Amino acid sequence: MQIQVRCGCGEAACPEWAVVEVQGVLQPQPCFSGRIQGLHIGRLCSTSSAPTSKGGYTFTVGYHELAGSKVTLKKPLLVLRKKKNDNGDTGELELPARRR
Repeated sequence: MQIQVRCGCGEAACPEWAVVEVQGVLQPQPCFSGRIQGLHIGRLCSTSSAPTSKGGYTFTVGYHELAGSKVTLKKPLLVLRKKKNDNGDTGELELPARRR
């Protein structure tokens, strides 16, 4: 399961984000079923004093704490979105606009 994480620097226009990959499934409470897009599910924190270093990270969901590390991808990751035509068919791929 991959979870997109927004930057927590406090700047509304900050375009940075990360992907956290976990083994397993996060199951929301039944009241959130079907609408988990944008749902706050936990807190990602650096365990080192300098967040830019290759120190460890913890991801806390409820009372569960997961430990991990930051890795640099060997190949860059490109995020694309399918663009729908006027007739509703999926056509070309496009780069999604930055959210501000």
